[in-house]
Amino acid sequence: MGTSRLTQGQMTVGIGGIGPIISLFLSWVSFLGLSASAFDAFSGMDLVMLVIGLVAVTFALSAAIGFGGLRGDAGAGRSRSWPR
Repeated sequence: MGTSRLTQGQMTVGIGGIGPIISLFLSWVSFLGLSASAFDAFSGMDLVMLVIGLVAVTFALSAAIGFGGLRGDAGAGRSRSWPR
């Protein structure tokens, strides 16, 4: 696994996916000395943000290890058989 396989866009997606995941555990709301993270403050949006972050990080990691199904250059250099 190496970052030399990643394009600049794939690195940006991976790093950008880490942000929402980390922010879910930080204090979002504080009042009268009490604070709440996103898991405490939101009912369903926290799970949506978690899934989006995990998908972005998974995309970048799969490109880094060379998983062919999610590479950004899949199909590069191949001629298309259709339309003719």
